[in-house]
Amino acid sequence: MKIDFKKVSHQEKTFDLEVNSVKFCGTFGKIPSNLVNVKLLFEGFIEVLCCKCGIYFNTFAKEENIFLLSDGAYSSNNDKNLDIIIEVDNGVIDFEEIFKSELESFKSEYHVCDQCK
Repeated sequence: MKIDFKKVSHQEKTFDLEVNSVKFCGTFGKIPSNLVNVKLLFEGFIEVLCCKCGIYFNTFAKEENIFLLSDGAYSSNNDKNLDIIIEVDNGVIDFEEIFKSELESFKSEYHVCDQCK
């Protein structure tokens, strides 16, 4: 699902997408300061690597994330802004690519299989 950054409205829209058998759903909408606010819930079984024994296993993930999208480089004079900012380079928001990145981020965390617990 790709959307031109300039066409995102201030009214929140919903999305529902499946990537690698993991369901992604949530809302997105433009907020002041020319950013897009994304509220994301993903859930499903994901193959991860046990950090103790090195065996791949499936684990159920259910996570909520909130982040902002910026059209190009983002700079802020407010250093206290701790929001996650994803910079969109070509003016097109590619939700599938963002979700794949979220999956890879989850996979890179430390996971322990049932045998090693």
